[in-house]
Amino acid sequence: MKKNKILFKKYKSFDFDFLANTTGSIIIPFAIMLPTIFLCLGMGVNYAYTFKNKTALSEATNEAALALVALNNKNLTQENKERNKEVALNYINYYLTKDINSNIDDKSSININYNESEKEYYVYYTNDVEPLVKIENDNLTSSSITIANNIETYGNTRKTFLNTDTIDVAFVTDFSGSITCSYNDSNCNTYSSGQGDQRRLDYMRKAISELVESYSDKIGYKFALVPYDIGVPIENGKKNLAGGDSYSCSIPFKLKPPYNTVDYDFWADKYVQFSEWVSLKEAGIITDYLAFDYFAEHANSIFYYIDRNNYEYYRRVIGPSKGFNSDFDLVNNNLCIKRHSVPSTQHGEYKYGCGIERDDYALKQENLQKVEEQYPLLVQIYDFMYTDNREYDTHYSFANTMTIDVDGTIKALFSNEKKSITFTRPIIPTMAEHTPFSAMCLSPIYSNKVMVGNDNELTYFNLYKNTSENIASFKNSPRLVKLTDGAELLNYIKSSEWLPGGGTDTMSGFLTSVPVLSEGEGNHKVIILMSDGKDDSGADRVRDEFIRRKVCKTIKDGFMNQDYEDKGFIAKKAASAAIHFIKLDPSVANMNQFSEQDYLREFGAWYECVGRDKNYLHVATDYESILDISKHIIESETGNFISTNKGE
Repeated sequence: MKKNKILFKKYKSFDFDFLANTTGSIIIPFAIMLPTIFLCLGMGVNYAYTFKNKTALSEATNEAALALVALNNKNLTQENKERNKEVALNYINYYLTKDINSNIDDKSSININYNESEKEYYVYYTNDVEPLVKIENDNLTSSSITIANNIETYGNTRKTFLNTDTIDVAFVTDFSGSITCSYNDSNCNTYSSGQGDQRRLDYMRKAISELVESYSDKIGYKFALVPYDIGVPIENGKKNLAGGDSYSCSIPFKLKPPYNTVDYDFWADKYVQFSEWVSLKEAGIITDYLAFDYFAEHANSIFYYIDRNNYEYYRRVIGPSKGFNSDFDLVNNNLCIKRHSVPSTQHGEYKYGCGIERDDYALKQENLQKVEEQYPLLVQIYDFMYTDNREYDTHYSFANTMTIDVDGTIKALFSNEKKSITFTRPIIPTMAEHTPFSAMCLSPIYSNKVMVGNDNELTYFNLYKNTSENIASFKNSPRLVKLTDGAELLNYIKSSEWLPGGGTDTMSGFLTSVPVLSEGEGNHKVIILMSDGKDDSGADRVRDEFIRRKVCKTIKDGFMNQDYEDKGFIAKKAASAAIHFIKLDPSVANMNQFSEQDYLREFGAWYECVGRDKNYLHVATDYESILDISKHIIESETGNFISTNKGE
């Protein structure tokens, strides 16, 4: 043991002596190598930085090429070439600098070509970038690095135009009063009578028009338009009482009992004497609108006022539209009959009966029982729609928080059940005397100049006058356009005059798009919802409740369900389904820096609808961004890049 200790001390002493004697010989070579080490590190950093920029550029030119395919102007004119350059640079600059613009500096260049035989677009872009690490020595000096996309390798930016894929797109578009606001006025949320081409509506319409036109000659691309305010206006194939178009209002909700038993089409032009029942409730005579026996003591009064207001519509609207301006003219031209010399509620009918041959005339013998059975329901629904009772928190629709069966509506989306409630919307402004549903599907009323002028001009006299002057030439527009090719939808958009107005119930438009897309056979289903994001109070609760119950997932899954195709609920199972929300708001900036709270603030429940996937939420700050976002949505849902090395 002692011997080992001596040896250990000897070796230990030897090691220290060696290190002490060789330290200088290690430091000197290391000092000589240090510049080379730093040079290698700097070159490595610059290489990584260059690779990162090249990758971003490849993605940017890919997206730019997709946009050019959507435009498909084939570089035919100098104007086309400049437009292609502008569009491509918008994408490239956004990917490289997070700024959408078409500027190009003197250190960059862009070249765009189109191959007619292959129907392909080529985008080639070079850009000089400064290195992150400046390197200067006798043998190597750092300078700007030129990067470019290599169109001969993976990540090329060519995409075939002859795409055999198919897609069904539904534009669900806000046609409420706020969409008439000037685009740059983010504080506006009401109908604006100002003219011009700078409204939110104009930007939306122009973008949709250009987008559809760019696909109008592509086989397999189908488009639908679902305009909404409170409900969706649709065609009914009928004429109104003055000879112009008629239209119906569609509500895509299943209602709870007993509200699901109401004949809404029958009641759409009947007067509900609500002020009388409010007075009786305030006096304690009515405690429950549904349980009160209205016809025990008030039958004559109820029928009298329904009949009188029907006559008033003929006297103030239908007669003047035909040049009949007196009771004598109405009777002499067989629009009305005279019953009594003196009007009295005791008769249970007005002294003139108008349109008595119509099937829905309230005083027809076969309709009396319907009136008596359903009248209490109409009084209660009227109370839900229009009173200030905060307990309800509803809006001006008979489909509201108190009446909608949310789960039943979601379940019926993919089924053989009837998908909507429709009623013929009377051609009359917001007058409760002539329709209890006066606030619903108003956009055609505004667009046909029945509702025109500022608040001071909307007197009863002017409203009747506007209606009588426009009802004979009334056109059913805006209206739902089912899936069709681009050319047909484009023709409708360009030939229509849109001056929408009314409230906002986004869920009514959103759900209406489901049966529309279910009829299509495209491999991809896309809902593009465009709105300024401001639902009416009450309608926002309806929206949030549907989204909370996973309606968006139900819709997407439903389009891709083979069993639903087999049962005939959808025409064809889709390979993919997507929901995109485009918010029209010029005040929103720097969306790429949004936090979770920012997304919740700007998009509300729609953020949950898309599963908090930010790729499906967009903000359009101008017309160009609406167009670019929409093109990107469609191409990203269908496009497949092709490889230059086709033989590999």
